[in-house]
Amino acid sequence: MNAKRIYRLYSEEQLIVRTKQRRKIARRQRGTMAAATAANQCWSMDFMSDKLADGRSLRILTVVDQFTREWSVWKPTAR
Repeated sequence: MNAKRIYRLYSEEQLIVRTKQRRKIARRQRGTMAAATAANQCWSMDFMSDKLADGRSLRILTVVDQFTREWSVWKPTAR
């Protein structure tokens, strides 16, 4: 059934028609990030997770220099 038919049937029975609220669209233009031009200028970090063969989960915090693409810190935590 389409929305028009449901609206017509609800209106005939004098019921309240609930309509979906539309999401607001971002109106501003998003800025671009400047690329790193030297080492130690811009860093990225992320959590990575995986499962070990025995079923335990493994989470690793990775910190990467965006210019050299080198890892600097990693801290594994097995659960």
